[in-house]
Amino acid sequence: MSISEEFKDQKVKELLEDYIALDKEIKSIPEKIRNELIELRETISSLPENIEVSITKLALSLEEAESSFDKLTVKHRAILMNQLDESKLELRSAIKNEIVNRISESIQETQLQLNQFERKVKTISESNNFINYKIWIAVIILSFALILSVGFNGLFYLYK
Repeated sequence: MSISEEFKDQKVKELLEDYIALDKEIKSIPEKIRNELIELRETISSLPENIEVSITKLALSLEEAESSFDKLTVKHRAILMNQLDESKLELRSAIKNEIVNRISESIQETQLQLNQFERKVKTISESNNFINYKIWIAVIILSFALILSVGFNGLFYLYK
């Protein structure tokens, strides 16, 4: 035999092997299709169950989401109410401080005026010897009463 005949024989042998393998493959196709159809039927028959399970899970997830949303709404409302209360307290404090400052200024001005009045009374009493000590005591008592009156009025408006 020559090399070309051996080559041809080998090629023919390979072609026959390929043909036999292809024939086996073609003959196995109906069995594979049958197996795939059986698997497809099983999948289709289990589909309603799987859909029902999925729908149940989805419903539970929706209920949980609604519950979480309600909880978040309650927490958010509580946070907003706390912030509102804090704002109210800050506003009250600011108003109280403003009133205290204004009353303090008013008391200081009154004190200055009383000091000026006291100095005038002193100069008058020193220049006029006829004013006796009783009048001087009365002026001091009236001044003290005026300071107390302004102070109590300030406290009244502060805590009202």
